[in-house]
Amino acid sequence: MAEIAHGSLTDKVGDEIARLISTRALQPGARIRQVQLAEQLGTSRVPVREALRELGERGLVDYRARRGYRVSTLTLKSAEDVFATRLALERLVVEQVVKRSDQTAAIDQLGDTLEAMSSAVHRRDVSTVIEVDLGFHRALAALADNKILDKVYHLVTERVRPALALMVPDELHDELVEQHRHILQAVTKRDLVAADEALRAHNAYAVALLRTLLIRQSRT
Repeated sequence: MAEIAHGSLTDKVGDEIARLISTRALQPGARIRQVQLAEQLGTSRVPVREALRELGERGLVDYRARRGYRVSTLTLKSAEDVFATRLALERLVVEQVVKRSDQTAAIDQLGDTLEAMSSAVHRRDVSTVIEVDLGFHRALAALADNKILDKVYHLVTERVRPALALMVPDELHDELVEQHRHILQAVTKRDLVAADEALRAHNAYAVALLRTLLIRQSRT
């Protein structure tokens, strides 16, 4: 087996920790014990430490001196801020995409992503639903062919991950897929007004669901 490059190992460890957060195997507010986590992942503490530093920049974990790392705790205000920012970026993305005539094949490929999402929803595979959901939005952003926008968007969507971890178990039904399908249909038709309406509806639904879930969580 080929030796994994150090940087690649850090990325791999970071992706696995992000997955543990997404599936709530690491609960919000939980202290992250680096030695135990390194043993669990079959690696040394160095890539774990470096991965946690990067995850801190992505907003998934918080660090305090002498207290170490904890999984970030989601609040309604932080969720509203993230979704509002994502919506603003996606409106800019769609505005650029509908003007392009060279992205038809790439847009069509998003239909395959929706099929993967539907399959994962029916299997009740929370982890895959989260990754496919994030993948759909990132692929949409990539269609704008704007490297700066794509980089900013990727950073913002990582901050959506804790919200999806809370939402998706309550969202495993066809409505989730249909909301994304409405976005794709509007983009396919190059209908900016319909795309904007679909994005706004998707965002409003997410924030309303999060509000309900966070209130429920606070009462338990």
